[in-house]
Amino acid sequence: MRPAYLARPDVVVPLWVRLRVPLITLCLLACIAALASAVILQKAWNLYPCPLCILQRYAFIALAAACVLALFWRPATWLAGLAALSGLGVAGFHLYRLAVPSEACGRDAVEAFVNGLPMAQWAPSWFAATGLCSDPIPPVLGISFPGWAFILFLLCGAALAVAAKAPRDE
Repeated sequence: MRPAYLARPDVVVPLWVRLRVPLITLCLLACIAALASAVILQKAWNLYPCPLCILQRYAFIALAAACVLALFWRPATWLAGLAALSGLGVAGFHLYRLAVPSEACGRDAVEAFVNGLPMAQWAPSWFAATGLCSDPIPPVLGISFPGWAFILFLLCGAALAVAAKAPRDE
């Protein structure tokens, strides 16, 4: 059965209505690319992720899982938006910690919490926080890794907001 707005050829369908599935798919691919690049650069450059980096990885995994769910179950688009918002908060806090280095990051309660999670026990090379936020990491194209994560979470959140606005009879 065709949706009502597609039944009439004279009705102009807004672009955001047709882009729901491609936007969610794009967010999913961005999450996969971010996770893959984080692990590859960690191994290639011998970078040690700090606790906030690991929390951003968890947020990317949650966002990717919610995007997969949103492709098949429409209300999960809001869940994906919530995952993007949480990742945006962690990345923003990480950028704050880099801008105001007076507060300690790395050897604190966040590290104990992150390293105590089951994923850190099952896959320590991916999820164990062994670095400090103050460790010097060269920027990529002039932007730090938390800056890139912030941008990706912001773009995915905006794309998911557009995708969630699509009419129900799609």
